[in-house]
Amino acid sequence: MMKIFMKFLILLPLLCGACVSSILPDQQVDQPTLEPMADEPSSPNPASPAEAEQTLKAFFQTLNQAEYSQAARLFGGSYDTLQAYNPELDPEDQVALLKAGCEINGLVCLEVRQVISIQNSSPDSYILEVELATTDGSAFVLGPCCGADDDTMPPQSSFLVEVHCQPAGTCLVVNLPPYVP
Repeated sequence: MMKIFMKFLILLPLLCGACVSSILPDQQVDQPTLEPMADEPSSPNPASPAEAEQTLKAFFQTLNQAEYSQAARLFGGSYDTLQAYNPELDPEDQVALLKAGCEINGLVCLEVRQVISIQNSSPDSYILEVELATTDGSAFVLGPCCGADDDTMPPQSSFLVEVHCQPAGTCLVVNLPPYVP
């Protein structure tokens, strides 16, 4: 047993010396470079603010023109509110839910009059401040509701809408239109 221990003590400095010499600062160590594999697709750029704006305008236009099937393809938000308003409808029938929202439940399904501002809220989402257009082209104004007056609930003519863009450049509107009870 003593012989094994002695051999270990003799070999220990040699082993440690090899370890230390491999990490001395004056030595150059080649770092491997990582390059994408030829068959590995590079991730596409996220959509631009212009693409988010285009999607938002198309969503509101399709709702306004009662093209609910197309509107459902542009909407990536929750249908929970519409499902609660319309328990008789199939919760998976997004087209019927959007139609009920615009035609029965009080969603303001007007076209976009103008985009006031666009802000990047995260790498893949934009917040757009918009005005909606009435049938005569003027700005839609959401007035006080439910017994409130202009002081307690000031009229609102601009609305914030979030648009989420996926890496492939596809954008989806996340918020339903404003609601008028």
